[in-house]
Amino acid sequence: MTVDHERERRPPDQIPVRANLRWGILWGISFTGAAGVYVYILAIVRDSVWFERYGVTLWTIWAAYGAAGMISGILLGLLRPVTATRLGATLVGILVAIPCYTVVWFATDGGPYNQACNFDGWGPSWTQGRILVSSGSPRYMARL
Repeated sequence: MTVDHERERRPPDQIPVRANLRWGILWGISFTGAAGVYVYILAIVRDSVWFERYGVTLWTIWAAYGAAGMISGILLGLLRPVTATRLGATLVGILVAIPCYTVVWFATDGGPYNQACNFDGWGPSWTQGRILVSSGSPRYMARL
């Protein structure tokens, strides 16, 4: 795939929506792939595709990551024009993180429909979310 670098250097509000969507989906797929490889390595080290603590298999986690990556990637692409400023990039980071954690929450705990579900395990997730949000968006980080 060739990239028109001149087009990519334009401010994000001047890039066509289709190019922004492609950019966002590629970022979503990239994060999905990185997280999927990490979980795969965990499964190899543990010598099991069953994650008993969460009651899911490796395949369920991959499906959740894929859904979260696509949803968040589309959202990131649509909101790319907002990422021109640090505040906009931070807000987009927050909004993009929400579907990621929600999809994984549904996959591992059953979401709000699971009566046994509580918010005790949210500490690390919210901490990770704050780290992701504080770094801004990929668009902003590329300029640093």
